[in-house]
Amino acid sequence: RKGVFPGRWLFGILLWVYDRIARVKSSGYCDAQESRRRFDGLGGDDLKGACYYTDGITDDSRLVMRVLQESLEQGGNALNYVKVDQLLLENGELQGVSLVDQAGDSAPIELRAPVVINATGAWADKLRNDVNSEIRVRPLRGSHLVIPRERLPVDGVYSFFHPSDKRSIFVFPWEGATAIGTTDLDHSGDIDEEACITQEEVVYLLDGVNSQCPEKHISRADVISTWSGVRPGIGSERSRHPSRERRDHAVWSDQGLVTVSGGKLTTFRLIALDALAAAKSRLPEPRQTGEDRIFSKPEVDPGRLVPGDPSWGRRLLGRYGDAARALLAAAPEEEHRRIEGTDFCLAECRWAIQQEATVHLDDLMLRRTRVGLLLPAGGEQLFPSLSPMFRELAQWSDEHWQREVERYRGILQRYYSLPDSAS
Repeated sequence: RKGVFPGRWLFGILLWVYDRIARVKSSGYCDAQESRRRFDGLGGDDLKGACYYTDGITDDSRLVMRVLQESLEQGGNALNYVKVDQLLLENGELQGVSLVDQAGDSAPIELRAPVVINATGAWADKLRNDVNSEIRVRPLRGSHLVIPRERLPVDGVYSFFHPSDKRSIFVFPWEGATAIGTTDLDHSGDIDEEACITQEEVVYLLDGVNSQCPEKHISRADVISTWSGVRPGIGSERSRHPSRERRDHAVWSDQGLVTVSGGKLTTFRLIALDALAAAKSRLPEPRQTGEDRIFSKPEVDPGRLVPGDPSWGRRLLGRYGDAARALLAAAPEEEHRRIEGTDFCLAECRWAIQQEATVHLDDLMLRRTRVGLLLPAGGEQLFPSLSPMFRELAQWSDEHWQREVERYRGILQRYYSLPDSAS
């Protein structure tokens, strides 16, 4: 837009540098007419055009599940709903951890190890402070709105500077809907309680998107759901604006505890390698395990996986790897169809219950899949299909199912819905 920093030419130079580094030409410029064609509703007489570039988009929760899945296949172990209760210290040196099963009534379990890696994100200081009193992590909250695609259809990510503070806001396609985000604020609440959007954040995001698409009149009535997360900023300079905090990662080593925090999703491999490098002196020589198969190319052809719909086949392969074939084989044919309004299917729900440590209904609806954030009323329309699945696969009784439904409704209302406008 006219007068908006950095403007077409400076931003174009930055993108040219990116292209040179990547050795791929993936950026360019759209005039106002083309920009409006690409992003329906983009308005304002001062619109001059938009710079564009290619990037990737992922589901962070699914990424974690894919890494876990392929790590387990290579001999790793993973525990769900287990919390580190305390560090085991002897003569000033860390000897292991005490674990508590939060989903059961078992006694604490002690695990002994020559080194413990503390990769707990925004919670990193909480554990590290048992051996080092430094405060290095600044918890920062980001929140999003989810609205129906038909209200603001986008086939790419649209980024703009918010008129109130010039922060970058993104409007992007998300699992068949459209998401608007994110905010970037100090998270002052109890970090052990799930983060949720505030009324101020709702107003901020709605004001931002309506400043760019004034004819759309996006309002609270359009919001299907919300979600918030807490990222670890590295630093403790509270005078610095949250958006200007460091986004790189840091590694600290204290008496056998290696703490890693910060960074970005796209650099998770590098973060892991740096953490292992810090732990190397306390570890035995690694076994030779052959080729690294994390995120190796699936052997299944997407066109053969889902005949007639290779794009959906690619999606399943990206999310599940070679396990996508077993996922479909484990479900009856009628569960292979997309759930209307989403790109998920009931076969994925069946797989999550059987194979992905689904302990609660909210695990399935909000994290293993995202149907609870995409469908009205948190996807309760699926309960008649899901209830018999949980009874069969998880041996839930009718009473257990009803307890889980009430738990899920409470979580959805408290953490994934709009706050009361009067609050």
